[in-house]
Amino acid sequence: MVRYPRATRNALDRLSLVIQSGSFFGLLGPNGAGKTTLISFLCGQTGGQYSHARILGFERSEISQYKRLIGYAPQEIALYPTLSARQNLTFFARLQNIGRQEVDRVLDWTGLRTRADDAVSQLSGGMKRRLNLGVALLHEPRLLILDEPTAGVDPLSRNFIFDKILELKDRGVTLIYSTHYFEEIRRLCDSVGVIHDGRLGAHGPLHEVLGEDMERSFLRIVGRDEE
Repeated sequence: MVRYPRATRNALDRLSLVIQSGSFFGLLGPNGAGKTTLISFLCGQTGGQYSHARILGFERSEISQYKRLIGYAPQEIALYPTLSARQNLTFFARLQNIGRQEVDRVLDWTGLRTRADDAVSQLSGGMKRRLNLGVALLHEPRLLILDEPTAGVDPLSRNFIFDKILELKDRGVTLIYSTHYFEEIRRLCDSVGVIHDGRLGAHGPLHEVLGEDMERSFLRIVGRDEE
């Protein structure tokens, strides 16, 4: 259970969820449903009351031991616009005591080697998204959490991001992918959870939870199928 100060209801309430290691888990829910709070809880940014929580084999209370194993790419572009792509990566790498070779690896992985010395403010929206993702991958996490990673990008950049994160799944990285787009869930995810009013309305294998008509199933789960 998670409740914010002065709130009249719980942001998360009696939520029980199991995500298999190595899976690609899609996280769906209306605005304000609790998706961001769940992500914050998993990353150790938000506390709460819980009877049992294990993340990457560690108890939730052992956050200091597993936090380094998690990568998080937020919906907002969390970059310094006046610094270059390389300078941004170097800054975040130093915060984590990561060597320069990882900066070069991420520049290659994101396809930004030729734009490495350009200020972030000069990059396209898709390039910023790729760099935002690259920051989360500097330390090669075992769990990668993505919050609307394709918001505001063109189809070419979206497909590039899809291909790269599917590469991560093939390497055994566990992915949690928060989105509002059913077509992204259909293309990427093998399991899914639907949050509504801080509770998990349904979760499990993608086609068992949402079937062929994903939008209709989603509206039924969140109680809006008659709107």
